[in-house]
Amino acid sequence: MIRAASKRQARLSNHSLSQHESSITQHLKFDSMQFYDENGVEVAGENNVSSFVRSRTAARPPMTFDRLQGMERPEMIPSTDLCVSSPPKSTKVCLPQPTLLSDALSDLKIAPKTFRFFDLPYELRSKILGYVLISDRTIDLDPQNYRTAHQRLSLFLTSHRFHEEAYPVFYGGHTFRILPTHGRFFGNKTKPLLTRLSPQYRAVLVSLELRLGPGWSNPPKSWRVDDRLGLEEMAAVRTVKVFVECDPSHDIFKGFRIGREFFTDFSVELLEGILHRLPALVQVEYDGWPSVMREGPLMRRLIKVSKDGGKRVKELSIQQSFEKRHKLISLKVKNVG
Repeated sequence: MIRAASKRQARLSNHSLSQHESSITQHLKFDSMQFYDENGVEVAGENNVSSFVRSRTAARPPMTFDRLQGMERPEMIPSTDLCVSSPPKSTKVCLPQPTLLSDALSDLKIAPKTFRFFDLPYELRSKILGYVLISDRTIDLDPQNYRTAHQRLSLFLTSHRFHEEAYPVFYGGHTFRILPTHGRFFGNKTKPLLTRLSPQYRAVLVSLELRLGPGWSNPPKSWRVDDRLGLEEMAAVRTVKVFVECDPSHDIFKGFRIGREFFTDFSVELLEGILHRLPALVQVEYDGWPSVMREGPLMRRLIKVSKDGGKRVKELSIQQSFEKRHKLISLKVKNVG
C-alpha cells in the first residue's frame, strides 16, 4: 500500500511538472524568445529549455496530493535569474517571481523624445532665437509684413518667459526705418512704425534707418520728427543709416523739382532733428544708389551735419559722381570696340 501510494504521488508530480512546462512554453513562445541561465549563457531549443526548467524546479519540495488540491494552476518558476530577451528589439528582460512578461515590458522606462528649450544655456538659447527671428531686411510699414514679420512675432505668444527672451533679439537684431517709404503709407494721418511701438520695444532698438528719395517732389506731411516718434526713449540706438536714392539738386531733375535746394533743405532738417533727439547715437552710415553724387549738394550737407554733431561718419560704399561714372562707361565701350 505504501509503495503504491508513492508511485501514485510520483505520477501526480510528473503530471504537474509537465503541465507547468507546457504553460510556460505556451506563454513565452519559444520561437521568438531566448532563456539565459544565471551565468548569462543562452539556453536555446525547446528540449533544452524543458531540461532547464526541470533543473530549476528540481530543488523544490516534493509535490504532494494535498498541495495539488489547494492549487488552482501550476505555480510559476520561483527563479529570479530566469531572463528572456526579444530578438527584434534586442531588449533583455529579467522576470522576477511572479512577474509576467507583459508586466515587465510595461515597467521599462523609455527616454523622452523631446527636450525643454529653457534647459539650454542662455547663450545657446539666444543663438537659436537669432536664427529663427532675425532676417536681413529692414523693418518698415509694408503690406507684406503679415507674410514675413508676423510669422516671427507669433512666437511671442508661446509664453511670458519666451516673450521676455525673444523680443530683445527681434527688435535689437533688425534695423527699423524711421519714416515709411511705401506709397500706401504716405497719408497725412499715417503714423510711422516707431510711433506704434511700445516704450518696452523702443528701449531695445539698436539701429535706425532714414531713407531719402521717395516723395522728393512732394514729401508726405507725416514725414516730420517730433515727440511722437519716441526717439528720446531709444537709449540703445548707436547707429543711424542714411540711404539716399536720388539727389534732386542735379540738373537732370530741372523742370520737375520745386526748387534746387528744396529737398536738400528738407532732408537736412530731418537728419538734424534725429541726431539731436537720440541720446546715445555714435555713428552715421551713408549709402545710396550709384547715380547719387558724393560731391553733390545733398550728400555734402548731410555729412557736414553729422560731423558738426560730433558723430562718426562711415561711408559703406565709395560713391562716384555721375560725370566720373559716365567716363568709366565710355572707356569700357571704347575698349570693347
